[in-house]
Amino acid sequence: LGENHPNTIIDLNNLAGVYRLQGKYEEAESANIKALNQIKEVLGEEHPQTISISNNLGLLFENMGLFDQAEPLYKAALKNAESSLGEEHPTTIALMNNLASLYESQGVFDRSEPLYNKTILLSNHVYGPEHPNTIAAMNNLGYLHLVKKDYVKAEPLFFQVFETWKD
Repeated sequence: LGENHPNTIIDLNNLAGVYRLQGKYEEAESANIKALNQIKEVLGEEHPQTISISNNLGLLFENMGLFDQAEPLYKAALKNAESSLGEEHPTTIALMNNLASLYESQGVFDRSEPLYNKTILLSNHVYGPEHPNTIAAMNNLGYLHLVKKDYVKAEPLFFQVFETWKD
C-alpha cells in the first residue's frame, strides 16, 4: 500500500497508541507526530482520521503532563470536528469532553466547567438523559465541582448519576 496510504498511517497511529499504553512516550510521540503530519497531507485537516490522530497526540501529551502541547491539538481537533462533523456528532462531543478534562487537569476551571456543561447538554440531546455517555458527562462535571470544593453543586449531580446507574 505504501507509506502514505491511509491504512498504513492509521496503523502507525495504532502503534503509537500501543507505545503510549506501554509508557514508551518517546516512541509514541515520534510515531504520532509522523502519523499526524502524513494524514494531514493525504486526507486534509478536517478528515475524521486526522481529527482522531490529532486527539491521540493530544492525549499522549496530556499523559506526559505536557498540557501546553496537548491543548492546541485538542482545540484543533474540536474545531475541525465541529466544522466537518457538526456539533452534535459523537466524536465532537467526546473531543469537547477531552478538552474540558485537560482544563480541569490544569486547574483552569473557568474553561472546563462551560465545556462540561455543553457536553452534558449535547449528550442529553443526542443520546438521551439516561445514556451512559450523558451520565458520564454529568459525573465529570460533578467531579469538577468536587475538586473545586463546591459540594452544593456536586451533590445533585452525583445523586442523579447514582440514581440512574442503580436502575
